Amino acid sequence: MAKLAGAASSAEDIPIAAATQADFLRTALLNWLPRFVECCQQARPRFDVYPALAALLLGFVRADVAFLEDVGGSAAVS
Repeated sequence: MAKLAGAASSAEDIPIAAATQADFLRTALLNWLPRFVECCQQARPRFDVYPALAALLLGFVRADVAFLEDVGGSAAVS
């Protein structure tokens, strides 16, 4: 993601850069992260910090994708 964001910083077409980053998050994280959070919730560790952190991460990634999709609009990712 840092590489994509760094490359996008010099790009003049911000919507395409945002759409590219949103696509990366969907394909690299959101295809497995919800299941991971579910497994963390079911594991019942001694302390609830890890399931809470996993859920927080999922919420953050989903919010980031929503923001990037908003910025990207209908930009096509090649």
